[in-house]
Amino acid sequence: MPDDRDTWRLVLRGLDHTATQGYRTSFAGCTEAQREAIVSEFVQGCLVGGAWDELNVTRAWSVVMRATLAAFYSHPWAWNEIGFGGPAYPRGFMRLGGPGTDGTGVREPFEKPGATHEDPVPIVENWEH
Repeated sequence: MPDDRDTWRLVLRGLDHTATQGYRTSFAGCTEAQREAIVSEFVQGCLVGGAWDELNVTRAWSVVMRATLAAFYSHPWAWNEIGFGGPAYPRGFMRLGGPGTDGTGVREPFEKPGATHEDPVPIVENWEH
């Protein structure tokens, strides 16, 4: 298995190869349904030909997902979705129930109010449209 950086390059070439073979366009030029079909084959480890012959496809999926999930869960909005209040180090939390969990909106002494009070979920859902 090549270095992760090379794996990414090969995966991108492989996605384009599969799209070109199956749909006569680049992966980016595919419809959403076509891209989902290709990624589904990638998940199952069923892709062959072109750059895929240079990779262990199942391992490549693991490399791609590891980086994707690390990027996704590095964002505070994703922390909010999974109930993670953010890193407590170095101060720790005085209010173990979490700031405002009792509905009072009480913050830790060192906390500042957020830039906005909007719920990120509807905002992200609207980005797709």
